[in-house]
Amino acid sequence: MDSELVQGLLDAILDSYKDVEGLVLVRHAPQVADDLFVLRIIHDPDHPASSQIVFRQIFVVGASKHSVRIQIEHGPRIVYHGYPIQGDPNDPLGPNFPSKPTGAPYIGGDRVANRRGTMWGTLGVAVHGIQMQHSGTSCGTNAACFLSNNHVIALSNGGVAGDPIYELDTATEIGNLHCFIPMKNAGGTDAALATLFATNVAWGQLSGLGQIRGEIGKLHLGMIIYKAGGRTGTNEGNYLGVGNVNVDGRWFYGAGITSRQFGCRGDSGSLVVDGSRALIGLYFAGEDLPCDQRPEGFFIPFQDMRSVSQLLGIEITLGKDESSSAGPVAAG
Repeated sequence: MDSELVQGLLDAILDSYKDVEGLVLVRHAPQVADDLFVLRIIHDPDHPASSQIVFRQIFVVGASKHSVRIQIEHGPRIVYHGYPIQGDPNDPLGPNFPSKPTGAPYIGGDRVANRRGTMWGTLGVAVHGIQMQHSGTSCGTNAACFLSNNHVIALSNGGVAGDPIYELDTATEIGNLHCFIPMKNAGGTDAALATLFATNVAWGQLSGLGQIRGEIGKLHLGMIIYKAGGRTGTNEGNYLGVGNVNVDGRWFYGAGITSRQFGCRGDSGSLVVDGSRALIGLYFAGEDLPCDQRPEGFFIPFQDMRSVSQLLGIEITLGKDESSSAGPVAAG
């Protein structure tokens, strides 16, 4: 199936089952069968889950009817993958938690938070100028800045321009919240920008992965993807397809799905790249499981600008930085 038909079916299936209590995910499962779609319902520990149920149903997309298989599964809820500043006794930071060497430049993968917030996440990438747009809302600057999630540095729409943003290892304020794309109850995105006044910065680089490329990578089922996260550091995984996912009561359409153990709490805001370091998306959520239980993750894909009105994503332009010959890049 092409991506437009897949998204149309995801939306039609969600519309049909949106009132099912505990529904948190509708996903395409092409690695099993191209006509298979999976509905995830939160597992209730007080009521044993039934065996997986599979049945066939017809949905209309555009003017065409499509017969697909529906599988119902039970699993954990899905949450934003920020980490509590005061710590989490149910998922403590392990001995392999990455820390920033003394004097090292600020870089994609560092831990950041809003001074007024209760959660920290990841500095996605620092560049000279970013322009974002989603559903008619713009957020951008030509100044030195970095990209992360709205829920990390803009407090899930509660942030105010000028809010101080600090890096946790050095406990140093490095910038200020500049703008964000407002999160919506359905069909929104999760992105924000902070201007940087710190000068010791590795522009356009990701910790352990090096310089990003000035272009958008193409998603292919099963492809290897990479990220530099504030919780799990440099990591690789696989792209498993797309789904509509409910996080904290908000539906995100067309989110990219990662293999297990790609990220966990604290990795929100990580820039996702391919093997050539072309841009793929922005990690933002995952299963509500401790790191050692290998949660599945989700990212906002950067897409071609022509499809941004149909699919979840942000248009984003990374300006040419001082240390790279990479030109401007756009994504939706």
